[in-house]
Amino acid sequence: MYYFEDKIYPYTFTVFIPTWNRAHVLPRALDSIDKQTLRDLEVVIVDDGSMDGTAQLIAGWQKKTPFPVQYLYQANQGKHMAHNLALAHLNGFFTVILDSDDMLAQDALEILLRHWEGIPGDRKHDFAGVEGLCAMYGDGSIAGDTFPPPFIDSDYITIKNQFKISGDKKNAIRSDVLRRYPFPAFTGENYILPSLVWNRMAQDYKFRYINETIQYIEYQPDGLSATKKDIRWKNPRGFQLCVLEKLLIRQTKNTIRDYIRYVAYSLACGMGFATQFRQVPDKRLWLPALVGGILKWMRHSVAMATPLRNDRSGDQGLLSPTGRSAATYANMPGPVQVFNKSKKC
Repeated sequence: MYYFEDKIYPYTFTVFIPTWNRAHVLPRALDSIDKQTLRDLEVVIVDDGSMDGTAQLIAGWQKKTPFPVQYLYQANQGKHMAHNLALAHLNGFFTVILDSDDMLAQDALEILLRHWEGIPGDRKHDFAGVEGLCAMYGDGSIAGDTFPPPFIDSDYITIKNQFKISGDKKNAIRSDVLRRYPFPAFTGENYILPSLVWNRMAQDYKFRYINETIQYIEYQPDGLSATKKDIRWKNPRGFQLCVLEKLLIRQTKNTIRDYIRYVAYSLACGMGFATQFRQVPDKRLWLPALVGGILKWMRHSVAMATPLRNDRSGDQGLLSPTGRSAATYANMPGPVQVFNKSKKC
């Protein structure tokens, strides 16, 4: 139970696991939850259409774990849609998103809560949560860069663009804040970069960034990290929106290369030049980027045999650059099938 701004939350943490055909590695993620030193938590698992016995594995674990578990099933729609489904089921004050092939450090939740409590009470409403480091499963080496010591209060955009900090990180996010930023949904696409949500959140909230290991990670041969180039061109509307919003955020810091990517993904999702011209913040960079963007798109469209669609059809389903994603979330199709299995406290 956790109290914040006159509201009572049933649990301090929700650990949310989106999963798809990961029954062979999922047990270590579940085991890392069982070993947490902080015990005030629930677990929400969204199964994105697994066909490898994941449901049976979860059912067996659910009988043994001391924590309440919600198991939700949907037809395969992608990790971002599993995220959206989970939003209505988060009962913890914080949500920690745990990939099914990773594992939490034994004291991860305890560390995150301790650093949250270190933020002055009159400033907490400005913070979405606390973010720490990831280490590689096996040798324990830190993934990417560390933060300026001993900690820094900042936002995702500043951390990436000003401090140039890279690599996987792991955070605890206030569940009420997370619900404000669902992923947009595009028909026929099953992936959107998580940075789209983090960039939107950064315009309203800070994180406390800490140099302690929260999670151990391992990249799978068939995981998203290994197939990211193909994913981009198979999900052009989502990637076009991500690139566009980065252009709007960075404004004068954008380069020709950024605009080449924008042109290429715009063409890939069927967006014509007139619409592009209206969208971009700097027409002077967009114009010289056209040739490079067209060539980039042509190389990939030939490789994937994807013809250019007309401008009108390409504009359907795209968010306004100034609009929030709430409208898209409200109108998106729901899961085909959902099973709720929760354990009483």
